Amino acid sequence: MTNPLDFLLSGSHTRFPRSATIRDSASLLNLIQNSRYVHRHLDWHQPLEWIGHEPFWLLENTYRVLAALSIPPDPPGVAWIRLFACSDYVSVEEAWRTLLDKCIQSFREQTVSIATIGLSTWIVKLLESSQFEHYQDIVVLERNIPSDEAYHVEGITVRPVQEGDFAQVLNVDNTAFELIWRISEDELRHAMKASKYTSVAIHEGKIIGYQLSTGNPFSAHLARLAVLPEYQGHGIGYSLIQDLLAFFQRSGIPSITVNTQQTNHSSLHLYKKMGFQLTGETFPIFLRNLFG
Repeated sequence: MTNPLDFLLSGSHTRFPRSATIRDSASLLNLIQNSRYVHRHLDWHQPLEWIGHEPFWLLENTYRVLAALSIPPDPPGVAWIRLFACSDYVSVEEAWRTLLDKCIQSFREQTVSIATIGLSTWIVKLLESSQFEHYQDIVVLERNIPSDEAYHVEGITVRPVQEGDFAQVLNVDNTAFELIWRISEDELRHAMKASKYTSVAIHEGKIIGYQLSTGNPFSAHLARLAVLPEYQGHGIGYSLIQDLLAFFQRSGIPSITVNTQQTNHSSLHLYKKMGFQLTGETFPIFLRNLFG
């Protein structure tokens, strides 16, 4: 139960913003675990891992951290909202407005797009009140794991990722995706370490595509699928998906999901061709473009 004295003390002192430091880790963890308003980006890092990556601003008073907002550009040019958390001791609108203004000031010399996923109604309302515009929607598809026989493209080898593949995989990722959907070198390393299965497609000794999937005993998720543009439309993605389906079938996992943009018609066509069906879940993406 909230102590009424705590609330009175919180309201009686000036609130001021400052940058987060590693010394704030315990306070931030408490804020995230005990606040009603918490937005966390669906990435490969824990929120506290973004401390030291600016901008990461806190709102506090004499007694406690009241709110936090982390929007680091990663990769450069795109800054996803990695964390926004707000306690009951301050208005969520006030905290959002104060911290967002501070973050935007940090970008005053840069051209950057601030992006986020509207995972809840309250964050969508804050975004819409702050000049963010609806950019596109993410849709979710799912299928059962049991797969047809492996699909083979002449001259293409599909194998698990190996040590030494990283540079080529990063090149495929950065070449295949538009800027907003690219991930940095650090993010890709985190993703590969956390993956259940990552495989690559090779043509004449060159990596031309890859997939990265996560999994638990109940389901799998295809997190990244990328093919170099000049090789798209030739069955490479199909081969990579058939290979991962076979892997998860051997692991006894019954189903797999994947997300893609509602406007990405080639991806939707591929997934539907391979037996994936829309679940009806959609998540809006919001953008605010800043020009240095």
